[in-house]
Amino acid sequence: MLPSFGEVTNNQYIALLDDLMLHTSISDIFGKYLGIDIGPVTEAGEGVVKIIVTRGGGARGYAHIGVIEELIAQYPQLGDCVIGAQSAISIKDMPDMKPMIKYWIKDYKDKVAIYNHTNLDRVQYICHDKNTRNMNDEERRQLNLIVKSVDGEIELPYSTRMKKIDFSLIEEE
Repeated sequence: MLPSFGEVTNNQYIALLDDLMLHTSISDIFGKYLGIDIGPVTEAGEGVVKIIVTRGGGARGYAHIGVIEELIAQYPQLGDCVIGAQSAISIKDMPDMKPMIKYWIKDYKDKVAIYNHTNLDRVQYICHDKNTRNMNDEERRQLNLIVKSVDGEIELPYSTRMKKIDFSLIEEE
């Protein structure tokens, strides 16, 4: 926990943090006070420090970052999280299944070419597949992020507290 400075303005707080940083390493500030393991620290410009959070680490076990299949291997219950309000999705060579992440991944891999998935492949799947036709915009957004992660395009934040992907932390370009 950061030391309490009482009631201060933002500028005073920044000045106090600057003073704290003069006497404490950045690693100590993040590690001891915030519970975050940080990776390399580099200067990104005058007075600006770029901090890279260690992959797989997180603030007090909150957000672990990784591609979806690595996260499922580490946290198997993640595969059971549901995306979509429909009662079931049809998957090749299986009975209709609940719309869980692990089944969406299987369905995506079964229906899209094995290698070199493009944005067009993902859009075709997300917007035109029979399993996705009745999804709302937010469900499509979440599924799109999952399949982008399957393709290694992005890493997703997993919340050990909520035991699911925290889609609210993802800003799309």
